[in-house]
Amino acid sequence: MKSIPPAIPIDKLAARDDCKLSVGTRLKALLINIGTDRKALYKVQEFYEERDVEVLLGEGVSFADLNDDALGRALDILYDLDLDTVYPQIALATVKQLWIIEQFDDLLPVHADTTSLTLFGGYPEPNTSEQSDSNQDSFAIARGYSKAHRPDLKQIIFGLCTLKGVPLCANVDKGNQDDHTWNKENVPRLFNLLDEQTQEKLLYIADGIWNSLRKMRYTLSLGSLRASSCVRT
Repeated sequence: MKSIPPAIPIDKLAARDDCKLSVGTRLKALLINIGTDRKALYKVQEFYEERDVEVLLGEGVSFADLNDDALGRALDILYDLDLDTVYPQIALATVKQLWIIEQFDDLLPVHADTTSLTLFGGYPEPNTSEQSDSNQDSFAIARGYSKAHRPDLKQIIFGLCTLKGVPLCANVDKGNQDDHTWNKENVPRLFNLLDEQTQEKLLYIADGIWNSLRKMRYTLSLGSLRASSCVRT
């Protein structure tokens, strides 16, 4: 369990409530439970009754501190945070603790790709008249290029960036989002989420990335960005 960063970075971002334990400690307790013997929220306290809680979570922590009310309030606080910002910080802390970045002498190969999730049933058509260029992230279940070969069905798009199998960032997007547009939006988004040390070594690998980069019109400086395109065979 030592591989889970102690008091994960959420503690730096989350407001402290009146609970004895920090938000990060309570969420760490949930992660340990999910990864070993997943229980419903109201049974997590019972899970820790049979374990050495201080070894897992720190001195002074007891199973009684991990009741469903305390854990539920931690989840409420997590929900109110900007998870698109919080998660990459947790991911970076994890890859640093696991010494993944040090395994590469030169570039850090970050692989980026999307997939579609096909949905069945009736969903209202998105009101495109209400969407503007300033609201490009509007989420919509819509028809688009289907990687499941079901163009007759509506879908949503999942995007993911990984470093040696560890997810660095992810997002859920509208069903008609194409890979070129996703890459165009994702490259600066990923770049801004990384610290300066990681930015300098970033190698962004994705399908059709060159077409995506040609379409970029950002004032954002990406001078140290390197990109490579995956060739389909």
